[in-house]
Amino acid sequence: SLARNVANFLPAIQASFCGFFVPRSDIPSYWIWLHYVNPMTYAFFLGSINLLECEGPGCTVMTDTTVTTWQFAQQYYGFSSAQRLPYWLILLGYEMLCLVLLWV
Repeated sequence: SLARNVANFLPAIQASFCGFFVPRSDIPSYWIWLHYVNPMTYAFFLGSINLLECEGPGCTVMTDTTVTTWQFAQQYYGFSSAQRLPYWLILLGYEMLCLVLLWV
């Protein structure tokens, strides 16, 4: 019963603090730790970087602006191509932790 309640509540917390609804810069300092311990944060950032990254001509430009979606993501969310490898390693670490915990 308790596990079911936690399982229903946990995805809402993860989605709230992964940076999609509220960017990292707007999360209060006393809640920022939830952003960093959340595996969904790194999955969201990696997926967004892979989807939006674009340099040069042919990039998608946002309506009524000259800003590309990649430039907007860099400014608003703080995305960077340099984050790709560290975030993959963090997600791999989460996976290894889960495997170890399941074996115990």
